[in-house]
Amino acid sequence: MTAMRCPACGEAAITIRTSREQSPVTREIYAVCKVCGNQPRGVMEWLDWMVEGLLPASMHRAKLPQSPAARRQEALDQYRSKRRESDNQLPLF
Repeated sequence: MTAMRCPACGEAAITIRTSREQSPVTREIYAVCKVCGNQPRGVMEWLDWMVEGLLPASMHRAKLPQSPAARRQEALDQYRSKRRESDNQLPLF
């Protein structure tokens, strides 16, 4: 995982002091730089999911869209599955 860089000094020394939930997908973050003491405030937001977890979608607190990469992978998997099925069929003359 990459560390956040301080917007003031540019060092990868940001520590999150506290955060506050704004919504099920958004948090407001209060941080401090361990090098220069700068105290930036920011927002972290979940945009989409790459791999769906084990929890059924009906139980999710927030509905996130499937990422473009995950949609492409799902389409590719479906294509490969259909192709394997058609390759396994024997010709009927």
